Amino acid sequence: MACRRDKNDEVSDKAQKQMRLSITCRKVEDLAKEKFGKPATLISPLIIGGFNILYRIRLEGTSPDIIIRLPCPSLVQFPIEKTIQEAATAALIEKQTLGTLQAIWGKVAHSLLQLSRITFSRIRSLVKVSNGTYEVRGRPITHNMTDIVRLANIPRCVLPPEGKTYETTDKWYTALADIHIAQLIFQHNDLVASKDDCRNKYVARQIFRRLAKQGRLSIFGFAEDTWSEYTYVGPTQFILDPPWWLLLETAEMWSSGIDEWKKTYELRLKTWLSSMSKAEAGMTEPNPLPAPLSTYMRESWETGRFFLSYAARKSWAFDAMYWKFLDERFFGARESGIFKNDLWKTRIHLLSEEERAAIEPFVERKMAESKTRCIIDWDPTEARQRFSELLFD
Repeated sequence: MACRRDKNDEVSDKAQKQMRLSITCRKVEDLAKEKFGKPATLISPLIIGGFNILYRIRLEGTSPDIIIRLPCPSLVQFPIEKTIQEAATAALIEKQTLGTLQAIWGKVAHSLLQLSRITFSRIRSLVKVSNGTYEVRGRPITHNMTDIVRLANIPRCVLPPEGKTYETTDKWYTALADIHIAQLIFQHNDLVASKDDCRNKYVARQIFRRLAKQGRLSIFGFAEDTWSEYTYVGPTQFILDPPWWLLLETAEMWSSGIDEWKKTYELRLKTWLSSMSKAEAGMTEPNPLPAPLSTYMRESWETGRFFLSYAARKSWAFDAMYWKFLDERFFGARESGIFKNDLWKTRIHLLSEEERAAIEPFVERKMAESKTRCIIDWDPTEARQRFSELLFD
């Protein structure tokens, strides 16, 4: 393995400059002209998103303008897969729903109800096949996967391989838990603040992975296990949770903290569930689920299943979500007065003998790494070996 400086900002600036070049803009205009058969003109300014550059194009004699979205080089780690899968997903949604997604919550709720009716046999990503149909063939490419490669330099060789699919929610939850462990192992800078912080993260991730392998995550927060025969491209649980984006800003980025985010979100959730109930009342198609979707969403919030899904999907939010909203729901109340740095002590007995024996050597290695601020270029063989050491399979 080799050590190199963190160049994320430099790479981002270089990529954006490349996408602003006149030659790039002319190619975008040519693409629009070829696609629509009309003269095309780029309208400034370019819109820079988290992973994509948006080009506003005006076609001669056509209104409104169109948007061409291109993945930003270097920022998007899987550009070909990402673009193909997004295009296939958007095309399928247009084909199998009655209308486009709207900004108004009532129409969004109606669209979400239609989306919940699209089912697939496995958890993976959509691709369009030659005969014009859509199949789930590609591995699930998540936002979190892109972030941990781009921001934390996690070796791609420890992520789910291309073409990997999952036939059960339990196996997908285990894969997500593996990604959280990979982040703890391979993120070299700014992940652990102290030895106890490292122990907290280690214990939480090992417990979460065990819960996934035991099948306890897939049934968490449901009054009855009558939904599990239903699957879509992702785990059914994710469609049965209320949307995280009701506040637009994520919980981990909320300036006044997660507790304040939760209070504000709860107010918005009431409005959302009201819109969802009205949309359900207006649906003419039979409900494929045993209960209304709004009922599942309300149950998800009340039982904490919302936070389970959130923690499973977001590595940087995982620790706060686990210790604040999940740990006591699974294992009962902790003693009062436990300091944040001592949380690991309350649950270390749940780890296996092997997992407990590995914690201190891992903490020492992690703290030693934190003294040298650099990013490691991992050899794939070495990375897989390091990864397997903490999985204990």
